[in-house]
Amino acid sequence: MTTSKKVIKLITAAVMLAAVVAITVSCAGKDRYSKLDKEGYTVSVTFDPSGGTVKGTQSTITDVFNTADYTVGANGKINIPLLAPDDPKRDPNNPLSVTKIDHFLAGWYTERTPIDKSNPSKGYTYSGRWDFSKDTLSVDPDGTYTSSESQLTLYAAWIPYYNFEIYTVDDNGKTKLLSEQKAINLTVPMWKENVATIEMGNFPKRDGYTLEAVYLDKACTTPVTTASVTGEYNQATGVATVSTVKLYTKWREGDYYKIYSVKDLRKYANASATFSLEADLDFTGTSWPAALGGAKFTGTIIGNGHSIKNVSINTTSAKSTNGLFAEIRAEAVFRDVTFENITHTVSVGRVSRDAMFGLFAGYIAEGATFDNVSISGELIIG
Repeated sequence: MTTSKKVIKLITAAVMLAAVVAITVSCAGKDRYSKLDKEGYTVSVTFDPSGGTVKGTQSTITDVFNTADYTVGANGKINIPLLAPDDPKRDPNNPLSVTKIDHFLAGWYTERTPIDKSNPSKGYTYSGRWDFSKDTLSVDPDGTYTSSESQLTLYAAWIPYYNFEIYTVDDNGKTKLLSEQKAINLTVPMWKENVATIEMGNFPKRDGYTLEAVYLDKACTTPVTTASVTGEYNQATGVATVSTVKLYTKWREGDYYKIYSVKDLRKYANASATFSLEADLDFTGTSWPAALGGAKFTGTIIGNGHSIKNVSINTTSAKSTNGLFAEIRAEAVFRDVTFENITHTVSVGRVSRDAMFGLFAGYIAEGATFDNVSISGELIIG
């Protein structure tokens, strides 16, 4: 069986005959429907975009079929499969786009009913959703048809973009609206294995904070585990059932990184950041980050039982304050981490009275927090 079909675009129903323009076939003459009928293209199907646009114009699409190109099925009917207007099989090199500003297409339906008959602009409810993979147009093989009278009209069902409300939740459970945006779906940033930072995508950022997790409930007991979230709609009616999606977020103050490798720590080294070690870090053949070794460290290192090992540093300035960390300030926190086989070589002549050298740090302020931390290695002076 071969499928023979022609596609025409109807600019407006009121001036249908005068305004027919061929898309895949050029039909000369004023009455193009008469020509189609003479050629045997008598069965037509119309796609009404319901206020949307087809390739930028508010128009309908009509497919016309030649019944002579179809065989009669077991049901005694000619069964004609249809293609959606935006199906790339129509013309891969010149696809049709069906769009409506700030709406997405829920599907094509055989019936539509205005929500308010006195004001159709309020939208429609739909029924008879067409499944292009299964449904076919069935016509009587002996019927009399004309191309100007559609045997079927399918209506586009448009659903407004969902409204996403994103809230912050503080330690006391108090919420505050962070952002509100409209979209079909919202990508949810999550920590991924072996990725040091969260990729925020179109999710709102918060200056001075790092996102920890996104939740579906205000109590923050149900984390979002999918790559994206969306509203809900009823396929049977083509109407949104959940049009507003509320998301609740927890944040950590400052820059926060999950460190899986030496490369991660070198890349994101920051004296005020928080680092969570997700693996042992072996610095053999690799230098210690200057952003840590030459700065006043006020950040946090959460070791999670991992180690930082085989680090070699060399001090050549007689006036410096230096160690694995130059200075550790009172705000700094170290937890559950082992510093193993650290070598600090001080290669200077006469040392300034202001210079301070140490294996771990040149200076450690009172108040810095060390919880289950150990260090081993050599401090070599001379």
